[in-house]
Amino acid sequence: MPTEFEHRREKPTATSKGLPVISRDTVASILQTYTSHENWGEHLTEVQRRLIEENPILVEFIESQVGKFPEPLHLAMFEVVVGTIAVLEHQAEANKLSTYLNIDTKSK
Repeated sequence: MPTEFEHRREKPTATSKGLPVISRDTVASILQTYTSHENWGEHLTEVQRRLIEENPILVEFIESQVGKFPEPLHLAMFEVVVGTIAVLEHQAEANKLSTYLNIDTKSK
């Protein structure tokens, strides 16, 4: 069990609103995986497909927000939004795995 001092130094795995706090390890893993093994664009296409299927209200909201900007910006904006969601998903999976395995993957 951590001491009171160690407990205060631990970084949370989620924000006060429940979003995963992204760790450097997760970002490094994503960068390594998608630069050496898989294509990030293909992964984003899969994330987009899953979002449309599993979270259509969120997709409608994203589209309504992106639609407020000039059309030439839409593709880049969608890529940023879907990429951010993908990173949050990766961290959520890492957090679930660490909880299951009882491994410390707190933000570093």
